[in-house]
Amino acid sequence: MRSGCCPKCASTEIYYKDPEKSLHGISSIPLGGIWKSTSPILVYICASCGYIESYLLNLKETEYVRRKWRKVPPQYPPVPADQGWPSTGDALR
Repeated sequence: MRSGCCPKCASTEIYYKDPEKSLHGISSIPLGGIWKSTSPILVYICASCGYIESYLLNLKETEYVRRKWRKVPPQYPPVPADQGWPSTGDALR
């Protein structure tokens, strides 16, 4: 969506929020750790279909994510975008 086009619906109604570090804002993601730190993210939203993409601004934070977060197992063949995302329970199986 950085190009201004939604990969899900092809709309050009793409908006973004300037990154800012805030405790509970849309422009940060909680990573945990001893101080319950957050990391600033850049968020893009498609106003046509609601699809959201977000990017960590500090790539050093990905090391924490690799150690502490659950990895999504790849599905072959990939699930088509129009079939949506699995529910939280399905993703944890």
